[in-house]
Amino acid sequence: MKVFNNLLKKVDFIKTTKMYKFFQEILYSSVIKIFSRFYSDDVDDKLILLSTYGGNAFIDNIKYIFLYLKKNTEYKPIIITSSQNLLKELNAKGYTVINKFSLMTIRLLRKAKFIFTTHGVFDVLPIDFSPDTIFVCTWHGVQNKRNQTSHGPIEYNKFAKLCKLKIVNEDYMDYFVTPSGTQKDKKLIVNYFQISPRKILSTGYPRNDILFNETPKFKTNLRNKYKIDNEIKRIILYAPTFRDNNFTAKFPLSKDELVELNNLLKASKSFLIMKAHMFEKVVNFKDYSNIRRAPQNADIQELLYLTNLLITDYSSVYCDFLLLNRPILFFTYDFKQFMEKGRGFYYNFEKIAPGPLIYTGRELIDAVKNIDEIDKKYKDRRLETRNLFHKYVDGNSTERLLKVLNII
Repeated sequence: MKVFNNLLKKVDFIKTTKMYKFFQEILYSSVIKIFSRFYSDDVDDKLILLSTYGGNAFIDNIKYIFLYLKKNTEYKPIIITSSQNLLKELNAKGYTVINKFSLMTIRLLRKAKFIFTTHGVFDVLPIDFSPDTIFVCTWHGVQNKRNQTSHGPIEYNKFAKLCKLKIVNEDYMDYFVTPSGTQKDKKLIVNYFQISPRKILSTGYPRNDILFNETPKFKTNLRNKYKIDNEIKRIILYAPTFRDNNFTAKFPLSKDELVELNNLLKASKSFLIMKAHMFEKVVNFKDYSNIRRAPQNADIQELLYLTNLLITDYSSVYCDFLLLNRPILFFTYDFKQFMEKGRGFYYNFEKIAPGPLIYTGRELIDAVKNIDEIDKKYKDRRLETRNLFHKYVDGNSTERLLKVLNII
């Protein structure tokens, strides 16, 4: 398994082919399912396994659920990862971590009482799960942009059912977590993921609890972590979405505009951090003193916590940021292209956007200059849109979710 996956990483284009999808979803899953039956499915009530982004990261809801369980409960939370670097890094912190492509992982997945993921069954392995295991998909963003298909992430549903594989969402997923409590949100989830509405838990995202931390030392430690000087009064985060269909996120300012923006940032004691999607590759800003790229593995929630002004485009990151009720600019320089070739939206984006849509570098610089006026203008809109995407506005989502699941 490990050799095959390492080979695929070197030829990523294969992952876009139907042959690869059929292999992964049907053939690979069939082998894993059959092999897993050699292990006992007697569940250990204290064993909880967690994985995110295919095992390639330690971020999002999974990170915060794990940290809460480790600190506050007697459960045995274990992280599953496919990254050797991440495995070493987390082991050094004293966390229990196992390699995704190992026999140990299959054995523990069969024994786990709870499994938490952000994307679904392929965050872990498509084994034959114990009937006593509870599988929770926390997902990784609100239903904002349209998804690429209307039937969920499994393309070969009929083959999966024929082979009696539990890789179709309704078959293996026990619960799906959302921050919203609206009927429209639930309907969107049901239609896309093809799961029963009874499986939807409107508890809020555990990752957002950090945004309500009012401990001064916590903020100071984060500023130090991201090397932000004390003299900086305003932190600006630019967090564009991941784009499909072979076009990528950019920061389309001319060299003169970048110089002007950098001078504006220096004069106002501001600092701009660009956090690209973890799958994006973008230009660096080594020639500009007050503009910097965040580390590729930076925790976006930590950056949001520090942020005074968010610049984004179509990313649902703005929905999390609404919990702080701080100003947002939407740098939608490729709006027409995104609407025509990208996913589009479930909502009227121009109507609900809690900040101005900006199309050029010149407009962006002017907006940063006049952000105090924009902040006042969109305050009510931010609250309206926040209520659309969040049932709860507090720092208790982790506890709320774990209580619903009778873990605490």
